[in-house]
Amino acid sequence: MTELVGDARSDGFTALEAGDWEAARDSLEAALESDGDSAELLDGLGRALWWTGDAEGAVAWRERAYARYRKQGDTARAARLALWISSEYSAAWGNASAANGWQARAERLLANAGPGPGRGWLELVRAERAIDAADSLAHAEA
Repeated sequence: MTELVGDARSDGFTALEAGDWEAARDSLEAALESDGDSAELLDGLGRALWWTGDAEGAVAWRERAYARYRKQGDTARAARLALWISSEYSAAWGNASAANGWQARAERLLANAGPGPGRGWLELVRAERAIDAADSLAHAEA
């Protein structure tokens, strides 16, 4: 059984890399049936669902992945997902309250982080949401 789960996991991530979203979804769902607590599988399934046009499913699975990354202490991945989820709530549904809440989670996780990809993504989200053009430019340049 473990070999089959490993194959489904591997097949799912291989399909994600190849852009075969339906195969990725199917394989990752199969892998999750046996290993439903894996942040990577939850995140991967969310990515596959987003590409198949299921934004609601994508957010739901990636919210679960966020919680799992937090539980594991992987703040970098949790912050990245919080920013992605924030952008989805803003862009897909125009839900500013939810978007701001997810952005605040990322900001708390990155508060003591030095320069790096997480800080860069946070500044881009801030640039997108800034009302003032000068503020937007300052965040984009940061």
